[in-house]
Amino acid sequence: MNRWTRPAQLFYWLQVAAAAGLAALTLPPSPPTLTPSRAWAGPLIFLAGNVAANLFPIKLRDLEFTVSGIVVIAAIILFPTPAALAVAVPPLLLSDFLERKQWYRPLLNAAQKTTTVVVAAAVLHGLENGDPLRLDDLQDFAAIGGLFGAYYVFNVLPLMITLTLVQRRRFVHVLHANLQSIYLDFVGTFLFALLAAFVYESEPRLLPILAGVAILIRQVFELANRLRSETEAALRVLVDIVDARDPYTHDHSLLVAEYSRKVAEVMVSNPNEIEAIASASQLHDIGKIGVSDTILLKSESLTPDEKRLMELHPEIGRRILEKYSQFRGGAEIVFAHQEHYDGSGYPRGLRADEIPLGARIIAVVDAYVAMTTDRPYRRAMTATEALAQLRSGIGSQFDPVVCANFIKLLIESNQIERDQIVQMAELRDLREQGAR
Repeated sequence: MNRWTRPAQLFYWLQVAAAAGLAALTLPPSPPTLTPSRAWAGPLIFLAGNVAANLFPIKLRDLEFTVSGIVVIAAIILFPTPAALAVAVPPLLLSDFLERKQWYRPLLNAAQKTTTVVVAAAVLHGLENGDPLRLDDLQDFAAIGGLFGAYYVFNVLPLMITLTLVQRRRFVHVLHANLQSIYLDFVGTFLFALLAAFVYESEPRLLPILAGVAILIRQVFELANRLRSETEAALRVLVDIVDARDPYTHDHSLLVAEYSRKVAEVMVSNPNEIEAIASASQLHDIGKIGVSDTILLKSESLTPDEKRLMELHPEIGRRILEKYSQFRGGAEIVFAHQEHYDGSGYPRGLRADEIPLGARIIAVVDAYVAMTTDRPYRRAMTATEALAQLRSGIGSQFDPVVCANFIKLLIESNQIERDQIVQMAELRDLREQGAR
C-alpha cells in the first residue's frame, strides 16, 4: 500500500470509514438473543455456503469472482440487513486470512462488501411492497431491479476507482478491461440468486441440488479461465526467459508494456485495441527465444549473416502468438514492431500508416527504454539524451504523433527523472502480487 498514490490511499480510508458508519446504522437497538431458534437456521445455512464460495474463487483479469454473490444477494432478499452482513462479510475475511493477504486488502474487501450489502438492502426495502419474491406487481419488480442495480454498482464502482488510482490509468479503460467479465458474472448471479431465494422460501430441501448446479457452473468458469491464464503465463515466462538472458535488459518488457499502455490510452478510444497493444508490447520480444545467445548478447556489431538471423525475431514472435486466439490481435503488432516510419525498417519495409499503430507505439517506447538502459557496449544515456535521439528520429524511424505523445507523457508524469531499474522492480512486484 506504500506504493499506492496519495489519492488511492485517501479513497481507501474513505471507503473503510463509510463502511463502518453504514454498518453501525444497521445495528439493532438492543443485542440479539443468541438462543437457538429456527430463525437462525437460514442465515447459518447461507453462511456455510458463503464460506465454501469464498474459499474457491474464480480469477478473471485483475479481479476475483466467486459464486458468493449468489449467496449474498439471496441473503439480502431473505433476511434482515444485519443477518445479510453476517452472511457476507466473515467468510470474506476468513478467505483473505487463509490466503495471508496483506492487512489492507481484507479491510478493503470487507468495507466494499459491507457498503454493497447495506446500500442494496436499503434500496430493496425502500421499494418493496411486502414480499418482493411474489413479483405480482410493478413495485416488486422495481424492488428486485433496484436491489440488483445497487448491488452491481456498489460491488464494481469502488473497486474500479481503486484500480484506477492505484494503476494510474483512466477509469474508462480499467472499467472496459473488466466490464465483460463483470457483466457476465453479474447476469448469472442475478438469475441464480433469485432462484436460490425462491427455492429457500418454497422448497428448501432442493437447496443441495441448487448448490450442486452452482458448483458445476463454477467449474466451467474455472476451466475456461485456467486455460486463458495458463496460456498467458506460459507466454510471459518465455518473455521473462528472453529478458533474463541479458542482465542489462531484465524486466525490460514490463517497462515497455507500462509505457505503451499509457501512450495507447491517450491515442486510442477503443479499449479492446488498447488491451491488444498492451499485451503485444509485453510480448514484443518473444521471438528472440529463437535467437542464439552468441548473437543476442554480442557486444560488437553483428555481421550481415548475424543481422539477418536477428531480424527473424518479429516473424518468430508472430508465429508463436497467432496460434493463440486471445493474442492473435497482437500478433501483427509484434510482427511490425521493427518497422520504421519512413519504410527503412524490417521485415516488410512498411511505412507510415501501413504500420499498425501498436507497432509504432512500441517502436518509440522500446527505443527509449533501450537507450536509457546500460548495455554491454555502452552506458545508458540520460533521459535528456534519449529524448534528443527520439526527436532526431521523428519522421524517419518514429511516428511524429506517437513521439510527441510519449514525450508529453514522460514530462507530465515526471517519469524522466525516475530510475528505470527501480521502475522495473516495482512493476515486477505488482505483477507478482497480482498473481498471488
